[in-house]
Amino acid sequence: MKSKRIQLIELEIDELKALVSEFVSESIAHFSKENSTQEEKIKRGYLNQKEAMLYLGVSKNTFYQIKHNFPEYIISTGRNGYKVSDMDEFLLRTKRIRHSCT
Repeated sequence: MKSKRIQLIELEIDELKALVSEFVSESIAHFSKENSTQEEKIKRGYLNQKEAMLYLGVSKNTFYQIKHNFPEYIISTGRNGYKVSDMDEFLLRTKRIRHSCT
């Protein structure tokens, strides 16, 4: 049986605050970078399947059930994508359908 070595660290409150602050700042920067990348892709007009699922806010199974509602485009060799405007139209159509039933 391997023995595990546990190391205890003593930190002053100010040191702990600095570490937490650094971690939070790095996390926010990472999230902001991912978010701006997604926004750039949306502005370009095409998203891959994973990005389209995030954009629509649906699971993989739901995406497979609804993807026949908008065409799939070939972005480049081996890369397919979905047009943001097609997905927006789909969202507007389904919103109207839901409201007209109530």
